[in-house]
Amino acid sequence: MLDGGHGVGLIVANIRNEAALLLRLIIGDQAWKVTCLSLGLGLLCLIAVYIFTAVQDGSPLAGKIAYKIDPGREGSMGEVVAYGLSFSACVLFLLASVENRSRVLLFASALLAFVWFDDSASFHENFGVYLSEQFVLPTFAGSRQRDTGELIAWMLAAAILGLLLLLALCRPRRGDMGVLALVSVGFGCLVFFGIFVDQLHSMAPSALYVPLVALEDGGEMLAIGCLTSLALGLVRHGKVYYEAFAGQRERTSSM
Repeated sequence: MLDGGHGVGLIVANIRNEAALLLRLIIGDQAWKVTCLSLGLGLLCLIAVYIFTAVQDGSPLAGKIAYKIDPGREGSMGEVVAYGLSFSACVLFLLASVENRSRVLLFASALLAFVWFDDSASFHENFGVYLSEQFVLPTFAGSRQRDTGELIAWMLAAAILGLLLLLALCRPRRGDMGVLALVSVGFGCLVFFGIFVDQLHSMAPSALYVPLVALEDGGEMLAIGCLTSLALGLVRHGKVYYEAFAGQRERTSSM
């Protein structure tokens, strides 16, 4: 029998190998590389144009451009781009889930569906305001009651999504954990920018609005862009990826 430490190490090694195989399949796809590099460069250009125009105090035209694409403003071009990316990722993960019969991919689709809903409907902001109006919430380090309400909204969403993840992991396919590891990295980046940098933004002076918006909302856009790219890669190569592990369960059980 294997000791606990060796067993955990073996699990981690398997997950790393699965994720590495998936990345090799995806990155080796020339059409995928051109598409996703174009997407990434487009997002970086959008963020750069916003920063450049937002600091041009003496130019009315630059001010109008910055206002139109401000990724931190509701309904701006930057926000609409983020909506489109998260919705696209949701649909692509769903397609990959159906094609490969993977509950983990279905969970990834639900996760991106929530990201899209939260962004487009301002769920955690609106629910945070509602909670702060209905209850006396504690505050921390100069934060507002609505900030605490937003954290509670995130915690409720995390509980529901965590339950969906547990259901997805009840009967995982070989290869699912590699996918989940990559999705977790992308979503972890999204959480960092969407929660921690957002809290920093809410407590910072207005003079730091432009750099913090670029960091927070620009970082969110890039994280969602990475998840969308992963979903696209799974649609194109998920079948080959999962077929690579098709016989391993049977070989393991017969040993």
